[in-house]
Amino acid sequence: MDWFVVWLCVLNISLVITCLLGDHLCFSVLEGKSRIEIKAVCDSIVHGAVAFLSWLIVVLDRQVPISDNLKEALICGLFASAIDLDHFIEARSFRINDAIKLTRRPFLHNSSLPIISWTSVILVTRALKGPLISSELAWKITKYSTMIFIVAVLSHHVRDASRRGLWMPPISNAIPVSYISYVSLTVILPLTVRVALNYCDDTTALKQPSNLVEPEEIELKSLEPV
Repeated sequence: MDWFVVWLCVLNISLVITCLLGDHLCFSVLEGKSRIEIKAVCDSIVHGAVAFLSWLIVVLDRQVPISDNLKEALICGLFASAIDLDHFIEARSFRINDAIKLTRRPFLHNSSLPIISWTSVILVTRALKGPLISSELAWKITKYSTMIFIVAVLSHHVRDASRRGLWMPPISNAIPVSYISYVSLTVILPLTVRVALNYCDDTTALKQPSNLVEPEEIELKSLEPV
């Protein structure tokens, strides 16, 4: 049995269920029946859960301790939940009634930002590896932190888009997204990021010099008579 396929299916099904049940709770069960603060907190928790599961899909088969993957997924989920704080920043108020009555989208809901970041990371992979980032660890931190940001922001935006559309300046202020499209895009997003990360890894491998001498060869040459 291919456990990778099994876990991939489990996580994707969990992601879809989280979207469906979370939306039903926030926009049907709690709609008009509870304080606005409770609904807002519930909505943020669902955003975080979606991002958490999405990142687990991205790093499902990565050869690192599972605790590392869980920590990154938790960071991704927390960031996705915190994105709505820009409502309060834009409103310049800590009152939730002011935050939900904005006349324009707050800055962290700009969907062009993560897409530009994503494209930049992929396009400059070859240029960055070597001349600007000499440490392999530094490169991995840069790559994964960027992708965590992208998954957190885009998963949040796509979920909001089913009700408000995608804000992608200068293309459009509200690209309509149907509910089925939102759920489909939520599933596709982490799978696409997996492909992007694999591409970055492949291009990194291409940057490795081909004339490196293995340590064993160095030791044998050192033992040869002069």
